[in-house]
Amino acid sequence: MKRVMVIEDNPSIRAVYADLLHLAGCDVAVVETMDEASALYQKESFDVIISDVIVHVVGSDREQWSALLALWRDFRANGSHVIVVSGREELREEIESAGISFYIKPMSGSQLIELVMG
Repeated sequence: MKRVMVIEDNPSIRAVYADLLHLAGCDVAVVETMDEASALYQKESFDVIISDVIVHVVGSDREQWSALLALWRDFRANGSHVIVVSGREELREEIESAGISFYIKPMSGSQLIELVMG
């Protein structure tokens, strides 16, 4: 069974992702913020992390954006497959150059399952 963490600030999207992944047989944890994600990751391990680009982080200073990229890199370095899902195409190059998978929203349920189950 795959362990998946969903980091998403939109409650509707968070619920849809969690429901789809549960139906696919995954053990799913959902969090709303990067602070919650970091705290949970220190206690538990995950095979896959699906993360939204938290808008208030991107819209703020460069230091917070760098911290977000570093957090994703840390997840990846510890063995988790990190999938970033965003409606902000302009972020693709920087995210992918950090070695992180990037996909544009909206994502179909079948695409989500395929990415997670690989």
